[in-house]
Amino acid sequence: MSKEYLHSGWQPEHDDPEVVLSLLRLQSRVLEAIARNEPLQSILNLLCREAEQCIGEAVASVMMLDETRGTLSLAAAPSLPREAWPSLTGLKPSETAGSCGNAIFLGEPVYVCNVAEDSRWDDLRALAQDYSVGACWSYPVFLQSDQPQATFAITSFRQREPDTRDDLLLRVGAHLTGLAISFSQQNSLLKQMNAAIEATSEGICFFGLDRRVTQVNKAFAQMLGYSETVLQEMDIAKLLPDDNRADLLQEMRASLEDFRAWRGELELMRFDGPPLPVIASINRMDNPCTGQPEHVAVVTNIEQIKAHAERLEYLLDHDNLTQFYNRRGVEKALRTELENCRDGEHVGVVCLDLDRFKNINDTFGHKIGDQILQLMSHRLRNAWPDVVMGRQGGDQFLLVFSGLHRIAQLNAILDKLLYLSREPMHVGLSEFLFTATAGVAVYPEDGHSVEALLSCADTALHEAKKQGRDHWLPYHSRQSDQLNRMLDIENALRKDLLGHSQAFQVVYQLQYREDGQPCGMEALVRWRNEQLGAVSPAEFIPLAEETGLVRDLGLVVLRTACEEFLQLPVLWQKQLKLAVNLSRMQLSSELVVAVMDILDATGFDPTRLELEVTETANLQSSATQRNVLLTLQKLGIRFALDDFGTGYSSLTELKRLPVSTLKIDQTLTRDILEDASDAALVRAALALGDALGLDVVAEGVESAEQLQMLKRLGCSRFQGYYFCKPQPLAELQEKITQQS
Repeated sequence: MSKEYLHSGWQPEHDDPEVVLSLLRLQSRVLEAIARNEPLQSILNLLCREAEQCIGEAVASVMMLDETRGTLSLAAAPSLPREAWPSLTGLKPSETAGSCGNAIFLGEPVYVCNVAEDSRWDDLRALAQDYSVGACWSYPVFLQSDQPQATFAITSFRQREPDTRDDLLLRVGAHLTGLAISFSQQNSLLKQMNAAIEATSEGICFFGLDRRVTQVNKAFAQMLGYSETVLQEMDIAKLLPDDNRADLLQEMRASLEDFRAWRGELELMRFDGPPLPVIASINRMDNPCTGQPEHVAVVTNIEQIKAHAERLEYLLDHDNLTQFYNRRGVEKALRTELENCRDGEHVGVVCLDLDRFKNINDTFGHKIGDQILQLMSHRLRNAWPDVVMGRQGGDQFLLVFSGLHRIAQLNAILDKLLYLSREPMHVGLSEFLFTATAGVAVYPEDGHSVEALLSCADTALHEAKKQGRDHWLPYHSRQSDQLNRMLDIENALRKDLLGHSQAFQVVYQLQYREDGQPCGMEALVRWRNEQLGAVSPAEFIPLAEETGLVRDLGLVVLRTACEEFLQLPVLWQKQLKLAVNLSRMQLSSELVVAVMDILDATGFDPTRLELEVTETANLQSSATQRNVLLTLQKLGIRFALDDFGTGYSSLTELKRLPVSTLKIDQTLTRDILEDASDAALVRAALALGDALGLDVVAEGVESAEQLQMLKRLGCSRFQGYYFCKPQPLAELQEKITQQS
């Protein structure tokens, strides 16, 4: 609209009543078209035709500015021939771009009374000549800025100046053009907003200060199962649950009055079905049409989100295989049981482990193993439907028995547990037999916290498994002391190995021939930790095996022994062989590389090295392990089977393995003088060694009588405290020198 009419209404001032009436009629018809929401093109065409009727012998037109391109184009000119339109499309506003181009360029009305001679029409000179344009007057239209966005123009076919009627018509036309464009833009924006409101998945509800609903979108109605018609005029309070309606309304009212907003999670009542959980954001605003305050609520359906959250929470606390609690869930449930435990009552925490279950997974696969675990869980649940039960990985179950009036009640419970474990399990056509081992801790006797009770039950299970299978043990404080001792040893051992500590010392025990001359020396490790002091090999060697630290420890011993052996006189090096113990866990392809590196670094002769592997290592179980032994044998290294007589060697496998020496375990030689069966076993071992062409060494020789007995049985090599105790290299050298 023109600047004059931007902020005030038009009041017609003209002496001629007919002119005033014609302008009022034009204005009325255009405003009616705007009120009817007719398309902008139709409204502007109507304006142009009405203007042409008012003035005669002229053409009215509306041009609009494309602000992005900065060019003008015709928006309406119903009486202008269509072939003239292209000349006015894409017109760049300038001082020579005709009346409309100038009006936009200057931002003020432009009156060209003689187009043929006026330079302001230079860019459109051909158009003016083709259509006999005599005069053209253009008025800029301002919308929401100081820059004009459109023009309303009257073009005459004769040269003349505008009179007051013409000027008044221009101003009225520009004003109505501005109104039509503004209403069209607002209506388009409103349609977009309504379309967006209807298209959104969020529910939207408008309601007044009286809580009466005035408008909702489809999503809101569909969420609650109502029709939009039913929701109209409904009191919004009826959609809130009865139990907290009053409190919720009071909270909303206070927040809306103080902050003009409220946001929170609540439930809305469906037409039919359970309440719908939603997040609602309510804002107070002024209605742009009435100016009265009202509310708009934007509602998000979180039913699926809550369902997913509940499922996630379930999964966080439960084992997906058995639907029992997992460790986290058991901890939470046990904490609740302890809080609810009455004075004089007890709570039993049982840690149950299926014996040798790993063999099932390794042999039949995890699918069968999982089915067995599910069968076991069903069996436990059927036996105790209301007991807290959990599975903390693998084949270990946790059970919490609460409300016990006597600790002795656990005896029957645990006996039943073991009985249930022994019952056959059928998967497909296969039958599986199991036993189980359990440990139990009792509240409050063994601990007052969840962590303490679970730890004690686990400690009791660990001790029970050490003592055998298919039984249960209650927790005792000394078990915890032993476990803590083992943990301290493990941590210290790990630290000393990683730090390449000097805490490890290699000592040696000589092996002797029948003539009393030394023929070999076995390397043994001793360990003195800064905090723990001297630790017995009986403590740290089994622990190193269990934790895998024996791999690093074995290499430390081998390297040290090779280095120290080379400090002996050359004559002794040729006379003695070096024996070093080897763990089954070390028998991998990495061992070959590590041994070769040590031999290269120290320059040790591999033909003087003998690696001892215990009979209980069960070497026949792995082709890979046999290949490792064969590869090392090709380097010239010999192998001894240590502790012979304590394992279950297959004679066939013994023949196939690259073993050159059997070492009879001291458990057979210790009582050889008193026990005829031990003597018979030693004689058999000697005969076997002779038949296979193997050297045989008797360990644990502690007296002259034992030595003589072994000689009579045919043994020619010996090792034991009778000859010498394990000693550091320096002391050993002195002993050999003295004997020599």
